[in-house]
Amino acid sequence: RETPEEVLKILQLKGAIFDDNPLLQQWFRYTEMYRAKMGNKAFTESQILQVLLDAQPLAKEEQSGKLFESLKEVPDLKNIAGNLQSYLFQKIILVKEESSKSYGDSLMKPYDSWESLLKLPKSGMFIRRSMQKLKK
Repeated sequence: RETPEEVLKILQLKGAIFDDNPLLQQWFRYTEMYRAKMGNKAFTESQILQVLLDAQPLAKEEQSGKLFESLKEVPDLKNIAGNLQSYLFQKIILVKEESSKSYGDSLMKPYDSWESLLKLPKSGMFIRRSMQKLKK
């Protein structure tokens, strides 16, 4: 079996726009099958995230977080997208030591106001954790 990193190259997703890309969804499905067969440690969430960030060098980590939020709407990708999103946000806030305020401001950029951001569905762990961080 090819590794998910090799499959990403085969699908020619490196440098491609990820938003609403059906091949990216297939890649996530392949990655889940690969991990189920080889074990989660064979291709960790950290590796998945790094492969995705390397494939889109101009994309900011916040954009990846928004991508994961949209992928959580796809039923069979909900778990992996949520896990990756949580991992990414921990990395941004803890490893980069970015303040929760500046991180919250970066999330709000595509929205007109905090009010419009807060009207988004609050079903994901991302929203709960982000809101907890912002309240501190």
